[in-house]
Amino acid sequence: MNNKSNLKIKLINRYRIKNDYYCFDFKKPINFNFIEGQYSIFGLIAKDIKGLNQRVFSIIVIKLKKNPNDIHAIRILVILKFLIYRIVSN
Repeated sequence: MNNKSNLKIKLINRYRIKNDYYCFDFKKPINFNFIEGQYSIFGLIAKDIKGLNQRVFSIIVIKLKKNPNDIHAIRILVILKFLIYRIVSN
């Protein structure tokens, strides 16, 4: 099953856990149906990596609770080091 969609999400907060491990809080888009274990690709436009004008990275998503309507946020753990290396190496 291929369910593609382009959603604009708003960053609420960013935490550096250690080295190249970061955790981001995003505002949950209205009418977005989240499925635990859902996998997504995000792009950060206009962020340079050695001449590239778009940074793409992969994420693993974890739902904080069943209905995160207090801050409408989904917290994700992002593993950047390997993916940045792959983008720069290609």
